[in-house]
Amino acid sequence: MTMKSKTVLLIFLFCFICTGITAKDADKETSAESDTLEYTLPEILVRGDNSMHSLKMEVIKAEELKFEVFNNLNSTDDFDITCEWRTLTGSRLKHWKCDVEYMRKARAESLSNWRMGGAPMPSDSQLAIRHADKTRALNKEMKALATRYPEMAIAMVNAHEMEQLYVYENQKRYKDSIFVGKQPEPDLVLNKLVIWEAAFTDHKNGAISDEIWKRWDSTYKKIFSIKSYRRMWKKANHKKYREDFVAYVNEIISK
Repeated sequence: MTMKSKTVLLIFLFCFICTGITAKDADKETSAESDTLEYTLPEILVRGDNSMHSLKMEVIKAEELKFEVFNNLNSTDDFDITCEWRTLTGSRLKHWKCDVEYMRKARAESLSNWRMGGAPMPSDSQLAIRHADKTRALNKEMKALATRYPEMAIAMVNAHEMEQLYVYENQKRYKDSIFVGKQPEPDLVLNKLVIWEAAFTDHKNGAISDEIWKRWDSTYKKIFSIKSYRRMWKKANHKKYREDFVAYVNEIISK
């Protein structure tokens, strides 16, 4: 990959991380070229009357979709990520928590060792240090999958954008609070365009094969069949992108 592409994908490392924003359910279909699922990712719609709770639910939906795509594509069940509502010790409130399978197994093993022989129970932080190599491998695989599968990359971008939009809306509604800092208005389509341009550049430079590029090309043609995304492109500053990429997108838009 080019250095630019590596930089773009690096910001989407695995982490647990207006106008109201919501997303339609994603459609899934089996690819004719493989056993993986191809995802038609949702359109982001703008509404003006969403509560912060409903916006947070949309952030969770985007995160769930990201992990669903990743779980379907990754190489081992140890990397599967699942999320659920949990009541934390000492609290009656439920919190949304995501967990990766190798950490779940490590906790279960530690609990078994404690029950069998009284071995001290390590904290999550201690377990994370012990399994740092697996976390690095998970991050590496997620980046690799985002390069090969546009569904993975865009699901990651969508989750990132939804989180940023939630933070922005929170800042806008509670701008007079000393606990909320000022934040610039987000660009809803910037990340998708940047990562698409990176894939376009890599294909031009021979770092992405024609077979992989066909997936990117097909995915973005589906996305830009949506009127709202075509409008976003027309409003975008085209000078920020390479000329041949702009020409390529304009050809898609014109059709």
